[in-house]
Amino acid sequence: MTVRLVTKSKPLQDEQVAMEKATKRWNQYLFEFLMLFLAVTLGFFVDNLREGKAERQLELQHMASLISDLRQDTLRFNKQISEANRVISMCDSIVLLLTKDDWQEKDQQRMYFLTRAMSPKILPHFVNDRTFEEMRGSGSLRLISKNNIADSVSTYYFVSKELLWLNDLVLTRFQRKVEMESKVFRADLYEEMLNKKTFAFQPLTGSAPLATKDPVVLNEFGVVIHYISSVTAFRKNYLIRLRANADRLLETLSEAYS
Repeated sequence: MTVRLVTKSKPLQDEQVAMEKATKRWNQYLFEFLMLFLAVTLGFFVDNLREGKAERQLELQHMASLISDLRQDTLRFNKQISEANRVISMCDSIVLLLTKDDWQEKDQQRMYFLTRAMSPKILPHFVNDRTFEEMRGSGSLRLISKNNIADSVSTYYFVSKELLWLNDLVLTRFQRKVEMESKVFRADLYEEMLNKKTFAFQPLTGSAPLATKDPVVLNEFGVVIHYISSVTAFRKNYLIRLRANADRLLETLSEAYS
């Protein structure tokens, strides 16, 4: 019996070798692709991590500045509220003096002093919105990571814009006061009260006659003083509420970013 060996043909062997090489190349391509994909993904991840860290640091810097601004606001509000109380007290005294039937020399001296010394205390009020406006202009408000804090910050500065309207209202009343002063008081005695080196006012010690004793003019002046008192009281109450808002926001930011 004859055994016949079956061997593969040369073309078939070449085809198998080519397929093995092709498979090997595809495996290599796939491996290289996966390595490249992992490298790119890792690069994006590292960049995002670095960017997130930088944004977090910027957020902390902005919040530190915002906390500083709010502390300045609360100190300024305390001073402005105190000044408002003084203006209201001065106005009450002036109206009381105007209603007296018989004026003494000291009454007229006091009326001169109160009316003139009040003016430097009637000033516009503002909040320190430097950091907020910088963040809003640069788009950095998005960096505030907690939505409730972002809402509280925006609400505080939005509400504070009402001060601009109140400032205009006070300015209108103040201008009317100055107009009436020229009818009621003598300019030379105003000059006598003013120390131009310190810009401080001193009460008169000598004769202090009014420029007029016309009851209609004096009543008109009293009404103007009343409106100064009322708008000052209204703005003071608003400052009290705004100070409370600033205190709450300051407490929230201090707890979140301490």
